[in-house]
Order: sequence, then C-alpha cells, then structure tokens
Amino acid sequence: SGTVDGTQHMDKRDWSVRLAARGVMVDDELLNALPASLKGLLTSISLKGKVAVDFDKLHVFNASTAPADQPPAMPDIDFAGTLWLNDASLDIGVPIEKATGRLTLASSLHQGHLATIDGGIEAWSMKMAGREVTNFRAKLLKRPDETGLRLDDMQAEVAGGTMGGRI
Repeated sequence: SGTVDGTQHMDKRDWSVRLAARGVMVDDELLNALPASLKGLLTSISLKGKVAVDFDKLHVFNASTAPADQPPAMPDIDFAGTLWLNDASLDIGVPIEKATGRLTLASSLHQGHLATIDGGIEAWSMKMAGREVTNFRAKLLKRPDETGLRLDDMQAEVAGGTMGGRI
C-alpha cells in the first residue's frame, strides 16, 4: 500500500512528489518499472527483499536543453527520505543478508549516474559476510568527485565484541 502527493508538469517533464509505501517487494517487476537511473542505483547495491519507503522529496526532472521534438534525456532525480528494511539483502562492498533497519538518504542522480549520497545506515540486526551483527551504524557518503560509496564511522556489535572503521 502507498500514497503519493505532489505536482507534475508534463510540458517540462518535471514532477515533484512525496512518496510513502509499505510492504514493497524489491524484485525484477519493481526494478523494471522504475526510471533507469533509480533501477541502476538499486541494482548497484543488489537490494532484494521487502522494504517500506518514506520519501519527503522525490524530484524527477529533465535538465536537458534538447528540443522537445527529440527523445528526452535520462531524467535527473533528487530524493531524500528513509528506506526501511525488513529481512532484506544488499551488497555495499560487503554482502548483507537478513537486514532489519533503515537507510536515511539525501541523494542525486544526474545523467543516469549516482552523483551524491549523504545518509546513514542503522541495522538493528543483520548478517554481514555470514556473521551475526547487531546495532550497526554508519554514515553512507558519496561525493560528486568520488567513484564509489563510502561507509564512515561504522560501529557494530559482532562476535561478542564491538567493531568500528570505514570502507
């Protein structure tokens, strides 16, 4: 189930919405329904499983100056909100399974590529590289001049102790 509230300007190929959805299964059907740049982002982290989303900002727009009679360029997307994980799996450089927690994100996709991410990950429970992990926290970052995602200020409880670091 979900709700969408916002505006759409068809003549400018521009829409700005707030989006909330529960019980969303991240599978091929969903991925194929998304704009290519969002599909690419979710595919790049291999996100699978059931999620909920609360996006206060989802702005999809065409920044291209191409004439209207030409095929539209890939839209740019700016978004901010929370992605809730419920027994989900993903790969952010390390395979993660059975994750229950949330990702808070403020991100931009430009010309089909991830430009920036400023956010965080909190996982109350998960398996990381096959090990049980609890109370995982990290900052999730990507700057325009960087090619990959960074996890900074990681902290978690694993194997009876605590771990910390960055990837």
